[in-house]
Amino acid sequence: MSARYEPLAERVFELVGLPTETVMRPLGALPPSPLDGLALVAPAALDRVPADAPRFRALADGNRSAILPDLRVAHAGRSWLVSVKGVGALMPLFGDDVGPRRIHGESWMGEAPFGGQGELGARTAVEITSLALAGGLGGAAICPVTSVVAIPERAVDRASYWYRRHRGPVLAEQRLVPSDVRVFHGSSRTLGRDPRGTLDALGVRDAAALEAFVDRYLASGLALLTLAARTATLRDGIPQGLDFDDAWLDKDAIVAPDGTIHFADLETLDWRPLTAERMARQLGRNHYELFATLDLLLDLSDTARDRHLRRESVITRAELALAHDRVARPVLGVDGLDLVVTPAHGPSVTLRLVDRSGER
Repeated sequence: MSARYEPLAERVFELVGLPTETVMRPLGALPPSPLDGLALVAPAALDRVPADAPRFRALADGNRSAILPDLRVAHAGRSWLVSVKGVGALMPLFGDDVGPRRIHGESWMGEAPFGGQGELGARTAVEITSLALAGGLGGAAICPVTSVVAIPERAVDRASYWYRRHRGPVLAEQRLVPSDVRVFHGSSRTLGRDPRGTLDALGVRDAAALEAFVDRYLASGLALLTLAARTATLRDGIPQGLDFDDAWLDKDAIVAPDGTIHFADLETLDWRPLTAERMARQLGRNHYELFATLDLLLDLSDTARDRHLRRESVITRAELALAHDRVARPVLGVDGLDLVVTPAHGPSVTLRLVDRSGER
């Protein structure tokens, strides 16, 4: 079991639990959520808070999510924090004044009520969790959804909307997260904005621990950069893979204390036809998101600040990370390091990962 990690105790607020129906669970072996059967809402969202309603300390995690620092779940050799997506919006709705967290009737991105979660997003998150539990993500790490619950209507302000109503059930995802640390954006504590302080909080305090952390960060990041190929399957006879067009690794992924990057916002993953162009686009759009923070970590790890030596260091680390990978094979040439990506279905493609100096 990994060491106990303490999240950053800033912006603490209170949530209360209301009895509710659990409407979805993933397929596969996951420990039950300690919140299963409860919907968590802000007290201000209710006309009256039941006297026997359980109360929870919560930490803000993005606009509509919260982490419950007092709840822990043991799973897969790791100690996880419990997170809920859909506890009311932190930000105001259009011209409203900033106030207490509420779930509004406004449609958010056409899929969810503002501050809550919608059926489409929740179903996608559950399906991807099921796929991951069955080993279908090819080594890419995620924050698993343990259950989806219905928000009681008395806690939803459906009448509060400006332009377009949300139609459909109002839900909340209960999920496991390894920490409250995002890669660069989206939380109070991020690895990219304060690498030294965040590493210290994660328990990474000596050279050996830092080296291991950097290697896991890179290996797990490369798995996410090639997610489409790792999830390749035939759907209606057409090779398809998962892509995150509306997501970015720097704000939609959470870093574990050992350095492993876990993709958190599962509803943003979509099945797309698996083409060489799609795989190249997935790596190309997210390469900088991964490497910007990697470079900050290497500032703390490597003694070499020379760009040529830094690139050579990354090449070596990537080769070691992918030495036994079944999907992405590293191929080193005179002018750089390529990944030969070979999905189970669909075309193979060669993608440049790192260029060397002085050639081409």
